[in-house]
Parts: sequence; structure tokens; C-alpha cells
Amino acid sequence: MVNNASILRWAVYGILTELFHNIVVRNVRRFAKSEAQAAAQFKLRQPARSEIAVVTGSTGGIGSCIARLLAFKGYDVVLCARDENAANRIMADIRLALKDSLVDGPIEPPSVYFVEYHADDERSALQVASRVKEISIETNSKLSVLVNNAGIMGHSKQATIKVNLLGPVFLTFALLAHLEESERAVVVNVGSSAHLRATGVVEDLGDPSGPSVSWVDALPTTADEDLSTYAKSKLAIMQFSMLLRHWLPTRTHVHVVDAHPGLVWTPLLRNHIGDKAVGTLTKTGLAKLLYKTPNEGAQAIVAAVDDVPSDTEPSKREQVYYENGMAGGHASTESRSIDQSKELWKTVIAPEVSSVDLPPGWGQQNGL
Repeated sequence: MVNNASILRWAVYGILTELFHNIVVRNVRRFAKSEAQAAAQFKLRQPARSEIAVVTGSTGGIGSCIARLLAFKGYDVVLCARDENAANRIMADIRLALKDSLVDGPIEPPSVYFVEYHADDERSALQVASRVKEISIETNSKLSVLVNNAGIMGHSKQATIKVNLLGPVFLTFALLAHLEESERAVVVNVGSSAHLRATGVVEDLGDPSGPSVSWVDALPTTADEDLSTYAKSKLAIMQFSMLLRHWLPTRTHVHVVDAHPGLVWTPLLRNHIGDKAVGTLTKTGLAKLLYKTPNEGAQAIVAAVDDVPSDTEPSKREQVYYENGMAGGHASTESRSIDQSKELWKTVIAPEVSSVDLPPGWGQQNGL
């Protein structure tokens, strides 16, 4: 469900706000920090901390930069992606950077791993969980960070929901028990201002071809050319975060946050807008002016990891939306609607997770 009012909301609170940040705020910050300071900061890393961070979609764009930043913060990082060759290159780059870095403490750097991961396959999430358990035992570390970053844009409507929503759902549930073993853990669901375009996720698709066909399977396999389904998928992942927060505070210290990196010049974006537009934006210098670099986008996501309070009191938790690295971003009312979130669960998610081991008591607090 996308209408003129929601498009206007997205244009004002999404695109225009992000352009102002990129053109004005970002450049003021760059001016205030010398190149020497920036270079020195990039070379410094924190000592290994015996904590594991899992990052999906980590072989390009924002994801690989998130993995690097977390490694520099001392986390053992698990790269989860489809392309093993690309992952090997990223791992080699991160390991070399760690080797050449400066550290105030033990010299031994954190480790970097790869697990093949397909966000549209529930079994893949279980394989990631199994490997994380092995790494945890081998290194005597605990999983404390999950960044659900993998996503697609402009593919089929069905694939968009499977990758952008169901992927994080499967992986979060698969890893939740491991996250709960840590004294402080956080799940970061990477969002987008595109969620402001959508006023809801569930819509009347007509009568499916049979009683066994789920809402997701009934989605068209045609391309999401206007990105309306992408917008719905980003609203949906924020509503899933709402469900997790609604349940988790009563029994665990796992924090769940949504974080939007801003307008970023990524391969995902470039593939969607096409070579002609990419060429024009690059040649005119507008790409550099209007868009963040992937590393700047990654910093906005990692800031959400850093900002999560260590206090595990449920009443002390902030249920906020991080935007450009700061809490208090403009999240839509629909993304914070527990009623819409419950409807999403019943109609879209629940039929897809019938074989998933849900956490004990799941749904009792939610009224699902």
C-alpha cells in the first residue's frame, strides 16, 4: 500500500532530509576533522574482545565495511554471503588491515570467518547457527552482535519479501539462543527511509491458487520496478523488530534496533539506476556530493551497535530508530504499530516459520 501522502512523507522526511545531511552536515564534519586525524583513526583498532559479530550481505557495499569496522572494534567477525570468492577477498583485506593496524593492548587480532548464506533459504540460517556455535566453542567467544544487512532491490516481488524480510526472521530465530548467552547482545536490522513510502505490508492478493499457498508464495514473480515491494519489505522488517522488542524485554537482555545508513553509493543502488545514470552522476561529481561512501554508511550502522546501553533492565531500553548514526530518526507510525506488526506475523511470517523452533513463550506476550 503506497499512496500520494506516503510518497510525500518519504520525499520530505526521507530523501530531502538525507540530502541535507549528505551535502551540508557531512561536509561540515569532514572540514572539522583533518585528513591526518581521519587516517590515524582508521589505523587504530581495539583489542580482541572474545565476542562474535555476524554480518549478512558482507561481501560488498555497506556490508563489507560493517564487517571491517566491527573487526577493528575487536569482534571476531563472521561474513555471511553467497559469493565465497568475494568473501575470500574481503577476508584477506580485513586481515591485512588488522595486521597493519595499531592497538593499545594485546597484539593478537580478532579472527574473520566466512559462512555461505542464502537469505531466501531457511536451511542456510541453520547452517550459519551451527557454524557460529563451532566458532564459539573453538574461540571461547560468545555471539553478541547480529547485523541483518543482506537485501535486494528491483528483483521479483516474491524474492524481495523472502530476502529482505524472511531472511532476517529465519536467521534471528536461529541465532537467538546464542545471542542470549552473551551478557549484552544486539540485533541490528538494517532499514531504509523507503519504509516511509509504505502504509502497510499485508494487502488483498485475491484467492491464492490453493489452500497450501502462503501469502509470500502468492506474491507475483514480476519485477518490483517501482520498488513498492522493497518499501513494504523495509516496513516489514521494522515491524518484525517491534514484535521482538515486544517480547524480548520480559525475558532476555538482547536488544533489537533498526538502523538506516542514509543515501549511500552502493552496488545495489548502481545496479538499479543503470549504467547511464551512474555514468552521469559519476562524471558530474554528483555521486560524491549527494551520496555517502559505503564506509560512511557502515559507520552509521555500527554506531547503533555502540550506542546500545549495557544496562539490561527492560525499562531502560530505548526503542529507537537510528538514522545517520544517531538515535531518533523519523520512523513511520506504521513501523511502530503493534497491531500492524501482529497482522504481519499472522498473515505473512507465521506460515513461513511453521517448522522453526520459536523461543519458549513466543506470542504469549504479543497476543499472537
